[in-house]
Amino acid sequence: MTDAIRGGGIEQALSIARAQTSNETEQTEKNQFLNLLVAQLKNQNPLDPQDGAEFLSQLAQFSTVDGIERLNDSMGDLSNGFRSGQALQATALVGRQVEVDSRIVQLEATGEVSGRVMLDQPVADIQVQIRNAAGVIVREMPFGPHEAGELNVRWDGLDETGVRAPAGHYELVATGVSGEETVQLKTQVGVNVDSVTLGQQGEVTLNLRNQTSVPLSAVQQVN
Repeated sequence: MTDAIRGGGIEQALSIARAQTSNETEQTEKNQFLNLLVAQLKNQNPLDPQDGAEFLSQLAQFSTVDGIERLNDSMGDLSNGFRSGQALQATALVGRQVEVDSRIVQLEATGEVSGRVMLDQPVADIQVQIRNAAGVIVREMPFGPHEAGELNVRWDGLDETGVRAPAGHYELVATGVSGEETVQLKTQVGVNVDSVTLGQQGEVTLNLRNQTSVPLSAVQQVN
């Protein structure tokens, strides 16, 4: 190995050292590198010494690789801490109402349903329909024209005859007239969070009362 160090530099010596120590699992490549570098310094030819700049370059490369490894470890720890914080934040939402992009609402035995129509431009003749699971219109609410922005919608749970609709899932469908076309409008609804699921990759999913699931990032507002 000394001959290899004298004659050809650290690359060849490192290859030989790896072959000789393949069964020595306790010795890391970092230690091998440093040991070889010291050996190279001790065994260099006095009549033809290695360039000092080459040693500095090798040390700089080693330091860079080691720094990247430490940075990766630190980023992993930071990511794990962030995921833990997300999980803690999500569990605090259980039992609370959040607003998400959806059309499915949950009507309880008492109380009302809230939602919003999101308008990116002025729209005329806005109509909001509440449909049951069979697609039948239970209630229709006209809102007329509205400028760009948000239109708050509340359904008191009563059908067109003024009778309380059965508890269950309903669909909130909003349409409007833009130009000469009738377009479907984006809606956000308020839904209670029933539980939280933590994925194997650290992702956090909220399981909602309307039997849908959304990532934590999908929450637009907490009521």
